[in-house]
Amino acid sequence: MPLLFRIRMILAAAFLIWAGLSSGIRPMLADWRSWAASGTEPDLIDREDRRYAALAASLPTEGVVGYLPPGRWPAVDEVRRFYLAQYALTPRIITIGTAAEFVIVVPEVSPDGGDNSGATVDDPRLAGFVLFRHFSNGIRVFRRFG
Repeated sequence: MPLLFRIRMILAAAFLIWAGLSSGIRPMLADWRSWAASGTEPDLIDREDRRYAALAASLPTEGVVGYLPPGRWPAVDEVRRFYLAQYALTPRIITIGTAAEFVIVVPEVSPDGGDNSGATVDDPRLAGFVLFRHFSNGIRVFRRFG
């Protein structure tokens, strides 16, 4: 009886492995083919990492940096972008709010998408801050003054 049980377990495990692998390969191959055909980059993490790469030189090398969340906060996409900003700007500690000396303002905060290069944002949370740096991708860094 133990031999029959072992055979059954091996067959069941083999079937589960086969089913798992075969179900995941087709969608993965389709994604790779569509990516190769379109010539675009599917990796969201790489894209967001590059989005914040320019900020690294403008921020302190360590310490706390604020992050002004968009009005849709805590929408899933916005929370994901915040976590990716934390990842991209490590070893700095990125926190929600304006308690830090430097605050990152993503383009999604402004109604116009952050395309303006003005020093102000119609957001009362930025009272007491001045524009420190504006980047071509719409991200702005504000610094506390006074």
